[in-house]
Amino acid sequence: MVCHSVIIPQRDRADDVRRQLPQLTVALGSLGQGYEIIVVDDGSSASSLRLYDKLLTEIHALRLVRLDRRGGVSLALAAGIAAARGEVIIASEPGDYYPAGQVPQLVKWLHRADFVAGRRRRFGWPKLRERLARVPRGVLLGLDSHDGDCLFWAARREVLTDVHLMPGMARYLAGIVAHRGFRVCEMYVEHSPGWRRLDDVPANPGDLLAAWWACRRWRPRESLELSAGQANSAALKLVGAEPQMSETAYRSHPPASHAKRA
Repeated sequence: MVCHSVIIPQRDRADDVRRQLPQLTVALGSLGQGYEIIVVDDGSSASSLRLYDKLLTEIHALRLVRLDRRGGVSLALAAGIAAARGEVIIASEPGDYYPAGQVPQLVKWLHRADFVAGRRRRFGWPKLRERLARVPRGVLLGLDSHDGDCLFWAARREVLTDVHLMPGMARYLAGIVAHRGFRVCEMYVEHSPGWRRLDDVPANPGDLLAAWWACRRWRPRESLELSAGQANSAALKLVGAEPQMSETAYRSHPPASHAKRA
């Protein structure tokens, strides 16, 4: 049974993924539960695909999902989330930019939150620039991670249910899930030099407004399971009161969760 699903969006990074896999499998194996590694290919060359074809025969936990056309990191993440079978979903860059040994700690922090966002330590101008960029995100989304471009996070599967990632939306994921009532926290993560992320739509006000609009339009969905003979009496009291009969209520998210940072 698959418990942990790691999603790696990439393009022409097959050699980096090949070097990453041994450390990643050791880190996932230390969790003592079933896992899968989903590489989402965003239009790689034929030589990269040949290497993946070889890796698929050598590593049984590896899966390859290929987009029909290039879409960037947000759409690649969406495809990986849709394909994932685990109860915990982890996102990571290809290569060793984020050391794989941090994965168990990232998963451990899910005991205190539903979504754990990675946060890189920054200094000087990069830190100031990120602080300034967070002002409009905080105003519109209410909560946003300090490092929206950090593609190293872990989440419970239900957190990502019905989250539709359009191009450029991945950087606002923490704010979107917090708006839905899930707990969000951050964890400092180590990283190596040489960041080379899969391209996406550059940050722009239009994407931020789209994320804000998606939050405003979203409403929790509820349903009731009825017993025989109750169907005609179901003027279903789904809002504002508990059912008066013996129905079981199902909600799309925990109703009383609170967002927080660590």
